[in-house]
Amino acid sequence: MQCTPINVFTVSKRKKSVYEKYPYLKYGVESENYIIKYISNPYKAFITYDTKNNYFFIAEPPYTKISKEGIIAFQIENKEYMDNPLFTHYVFDKEGVFDFSKKKLEKESFDTVINPDYSMSFLEWKSLFNDYYKKAEFVVYGNSLDYKYYPVYLKVNNKWILFLSSSYDGFNQTYQGIVLEGYPAKFDKMILLKANYKNKFSDGLNFYDTKSKGISEFYPKNLKIKKLYFYKELVSEHFPYTSIPQEFSGTAYYNIKIDKDTLKFKENALKNCLGFRLRTYLYWYILPQKYLKNSKVSFLAYRYPHNINESGSNGLYIIKHK
Repeated sequence: MQCTPINVFTVSKRKKSVYEKYPYLKYGVESENYIIKYISNPYKAFITYDTKNNYFFIAEPPYTKISKEGIIAFQIENKEYMDNPLFTHYVFDKEGVFDFSKKKLEKESFDTVINPDYSMSFLEWKSLFNDYYKKAEFVVYGNSLDYKYYPVYLKVNNKWILFLSSSYDGFNQTYQGIVLEGYPAKFDKMILLKANYKNKFSDGLNFYDTKSKGISEFYPKNLKIKKLYFYKELVSEHFPYTSIPQEFSGTAYYNIKIDKDTLKFKENALKNCLGFRLRTYLYWYILPQKYLKNSKVSFLAYRYPHNINESGSNGLYIIKHK
């Protein structure tokens, strides 16, 4: 029956009736002590955590700081130009910087902009940069975006300075961002959460493996989304040049267990009739084991890719204590 659009008659209908009261994510999910609540619908769901100050940061518009209890502290919408270098809690625009690690969000203006007309030679620029780099408390490499070349943000004597580079010479792109050879960045890096059961990190890209990210943190393996049942509703794909179903869209029913609580919900999913693998498009991002004592907050991203049988629940959700 795997490759037919027919569910298993009486058994399927009985199971479906048991789970039918499970809500879609967009309507909110509650257990006795926990809730799943919609936050936003970012493109990548890039989520980081500040191990020093114990808060979460949604590192894409709207840039959002979330407390260890799961409360939105503040956020800013994307403007014409905004730059959030990878694994930082800084958001820069052309006038200054927002520091999301602070208790109150205020823009600190640049004290100085060096090489605003890009007239310096690279050797002249590097010599001056070397002098400032030695004195800097923080050095953050930005993305070129609206600038001709890479911007570099330095904090010297508690004042922010914007260095506009004269060329791409000496700059390298790494999995942790841009860097000038011989001058590593100076800042406390945020860490990623992980859907360990899928080996996917909360960088939204799901591209690099654990080793290439340089991450050695131990993430819990026993916390995962339990798939209870899948009810076929539509044929979403056929084998080429035939009328034989290859893939079905339908409704899947899930449990998430936290402590002694169970969060129950349903969402659209796809199932291939040959591999029998259920594609859930759900990612439950959790902190490394050693930080779970600091916060019970986790995040659930749902990215269903089709408009066929679509529930309207795509987005990023927070899982937190009531």
